[in-house]
Amino acid sequence: MTIKEALQSVAQVPGLPESSVEKALIDQGLIGTDTYTKDDAVGIDLAAIVLLQGLIYNSISEGDFKITIDKDLLKERLNALLAKNGTPLIVERPYITAPAVW
Repeated sequence: MTIKEALQSVAQVPGLPESSVEKALIDQGLIGTDTYTKDDAVGIDLAAIVLLQGLIYNSISEGDFKITIDKDLLKERLNALLAKNGTPLIVERPYITAPAVW
């Protein structure tokens, strides 16, 4: 298995843009075509975190083809990777309501 394939299996999102995958790997000092070893696990997790964070507010599209991802499931996967690597979890912004003044 290559490092790129390992990243795709950790991110668990089909159709990620090739350029985003490559950049995430390069930023972690990894080469996508190298053979995956256990020593690469943390770098791959961190690259997956970057990719998943980018998908929270975006969807994947190319031409007429579009993949929409369940944001709650995406946040669960992202929080699992963040917790595994000792990074603070995503905290939802509270919804603030106020009574009508009038």
